[in-house]
Amino acid sequence: LEEVEFCDASPLLKPLWHTICLVWSHSQYYCNPARIIVLLQEVNNLIIELARNFLQPEEIFKGEIEESLDKVRKAADVMELWRDMYEEHKQSLNSYFKDGKEPVEWEFNRQMVFTRLDSFTERLRVVLDLFETATEFNKLEKVEFAGVKGKSLSQQVVSIFDEFQDC
Repeated sequence: LEEVEFCDASPLLKPLWHTICLVWSHSQYYCNPARIIVLLQEVNNLIIELARNFLQPEEIFKGEIEESLDKVRKAADVMELWRDMYEEHKQSLNSYFKDGKEPVEWEFNRQMVFTRLDSFTERLRVVLDLFETATEFNKLEKVEFAGVKGKSLSQQVVSIFDEFQDC
């Protein structure tokens, strides 16, 4: 996971979840909610760290809006995919217990595992919304109105665009 570009990590998430489920079903030490929660929190922290390194927070607002928007969108998609796979694997956990072994479900609250990841993803969504808004405002630079009030409306749009640029 650490050796690939974060935006290309999606194919590695399913095998990682598979491994975590195997650990849960086969380890006498990690078939315990407290221990698996810590393991999942550590993996979440790793994913957050990889996303931060990919996004380069100190540089993200200095680059082109479209490039930054694309990076934030890709990072948010990977984060949401990771969280969605939790639900998938939680539902199929019984299939990991073989040889008549009694299945043990994950009965802990998902918030115990995903609080930090959810907060980070929410902040990504806010940044994503900011970049999408900036992209829409940048479109005002090219707007021209025709007709009787065209010149006056075009001046108003240019004024709004200039105000946006000053911010």
